[in-house]
Formats: sequence, C-alpha cells, structure tokens
Amino acid sequence: MTLRHIPPYDYQYRFVVDEFYAGKTVADFYAERFAFKPREYWLSLITSGDIKINHAMCVPKQVLQKDDVVHTLRRGIQEPPVNVAIDVLLERDNVLILNKKAPIPVHPSGRYYRNTLIHILEEKYPGIKFHPIHRLDSWTTGVLIWATEVERAKFLHRQVEKKTIGKIYGVLAVGDLPKEKFLVDEAVGRLPGGVRGFGPELIDPKASRTEFTPYLTRNGVTILKANLLTGRTNQIRIHLKSIGAHVLNDPKFSPEPLEDIPFLGLHCRSMSFNILPNEPITVSAPWPNGFLEHFSKAELDGFF
Repeated sequence: MTLRHIPPYDYQYRFVVDEFYAGKTVADFYAERFAFKPREYWLSLITSGDIKINHAMCVPKQVLQKDDVVHTLRRGIQEPPVNVAIDVLLERDNVLILNKKAPIPVHPSGRYYRNTLIHILEEKYPGIKFHPIHRLDSWTTGVLIWATEVERAKFLHRQVEKKTIGKIYGVLAVGDLPKEKFLVDEAVGRLPGGVRGFGPELIDPKASRTEFTPYLTRNGVTILKANLLTGRTNQIRIHLKSIGAHVLNDPKFSPEPLEDIPFLGLHCRSMSFNILPNEPITVSAPWPNGFLEHFSKAELDGFF
C-alpha cells in the first residue's frame, strides 16, 4: 500500500446553508456537521473570527438562514494519509473505470480536501475534468466509474437516475443472518445530529432496498452478495445494522467503536451499464486482500 502524506496547510472552506441546517445556531451547525472535532474547537474558531457568515464576524448563538454563505478558515490542516494507488480497469470513450483502493475518499469531505481521489486524478491527468458517476466510501474498494467529458457524464448519470445501472457488492458480514436470500426494505437517511442511520427519528427518510444472498460462513464471517436496488449513502452498512448485523471492521456501524481498522469488508465487485448507446458492458474488480484472508479466490469467484 502506497500512502500519501501531505504537510499541514491553511484552507478556507465555503458552504451554502440548505434547508436542513437553516434555523440552527452557528455553534450547533458546526458541532453536528463536523462532529470529528469537539464543540469547543469550533467555538474557538467563531470567537477568533476564522468562521464568518456572509463575510462578517458572527457569534455562536447566531441563527443560520437558508442561503447564508459560511466561510471557515482552517489553519495547519493535517489530513490523514490515504492510499494513492491508481488501478485502471478500463479506459475508453471518455470513461475511466478504476478499481478503487482504500482508504481514500472520492471527493472532499470531513477531514479531507487534497487527499481525495478526485484531487489526485486531476494531479495525475492535468487539464482533464473528472466527473464521478457514483461514489464509494473512503474504506470501500472496487469498481468506480468516472466520465472525462460532460456529455458522457450526462449519458451515464441518466442511467443512474433511471436505475438501469447494476451494482453488485461483496460483503463480509458479522452477525446472525438468514441462511437464504433476503431483502432489507428499510428507509435510511439523516438522524438528529446529522449522522446517517434508520428508524423512526429519521429527518429525511429515503426508501431503500437491498437484496442479500448469503453463501458461506467461516469463523463467524459470512460472505454476502449485495444487490443494490436503490443507491443511498451507506445503504448496505445501515441495512445490515438494521437487522442486528454489521460489515466486518465497520468503524461507523459496528456495535463497538473501532479506531484503527485493517480493511472494510465491503467491495464493489461489478457494475453493469451501457458505456455507449446500445452497448452494455460489465466491469469487475478483483478481490482485495482482506477478502482473501477469509475466503479463497476460487470460492469468491464461484459465488460471484
């Protein structure tokens, strides 16, 4: 694994307040949206003037309005190291398909801005604008599709919107699971505090469906095929949690918090779509080492 470390730097973030955060105080907004830092940290930035609303100083109890522009000056940012290996599965017709490695986020979010896959691609291919057709979590590996031209991006996004792109994931799961194919039909969305999950407290529930097929259990770990029938953020991870199970080494949805994880048991194994009109293709990504520690390549290939 090739990890990229970058030196500390200063950066100003810009955010336009949407309906979800309108009505919250500045302090509550930062404490909820950026929970990776304690509330006291954000209060210090507000009082120092490093956080501004509409280019003006603000106070912690100031209430945000929709379309307010929030600027945050972060000094001495130290991003976590990421895996920068670029593994190309297919490149043709203004489409780039990668076997995404981990850990690395696809786009800027949370603690990451420059240590992101889109930033690294733009460094590697100067002058090319990359359009992600879908996203994978930082620790999720596998097939990731990019377009390098606007019209090709629109063509592929239309397939996403019409739900004609097939996504098959390999999942290493822990917990008491059904022995036969099963469907989880549980709405997912944001809970109070901004975290994603399920249940009656959802603020913006989105209908979500995942079809799981269990194949083999060994040493408490089950290999599942997950067929995404909808495409919500963290859908597979949340759906397993909703039935009392979890993805192996899941730092967010495991019953006990995990800090240092060797890998996440979630891999986008294949995607099927039209790369050109009336030209369907299926692209598969090889199994990562973490999966091969639990099941042989022959077993996994036989299941999928």
